Amino acid sequence: MDKSTVLAKADQIADLFLDGFQWGDIAKVVRLAIEFAEIAGMSGADKRALAIDLLCEVIDRVDFPWLPDYLLDPYLKQLVPAFIDLVVDASKGRIAVNGGID
Repeated sequence: MDKSTVLAKADQIADLFLDGFQWGDIAKVVRLAIEFAEIAGMSGADKRALAIDLLCEVIDRVDFPWLPDYLLDPYLKQLVPAFIDLVVDASKGRIAVNGGID
């Protein structure tokens, strides 16, 4: 998938939050990025890379509350791969989401 398609999708997702981005919207954006990557019909590693690239582009486009982007964006971008891996692992049953802690 070419970069212009990813940038266009990032713009489309960012436009959903023109009225303001809230912390709870992070899960929604992760879901949209993963769903977009699933449509692409690529290998698992390529889908992961696409979702990460898309999320980082969205982070660049939205303003987060309370902290300046130049402080927060680098940290969020570092968390993106872990968020993607967590959602994928949960969707594949690798995480006992409803299990108790021993």
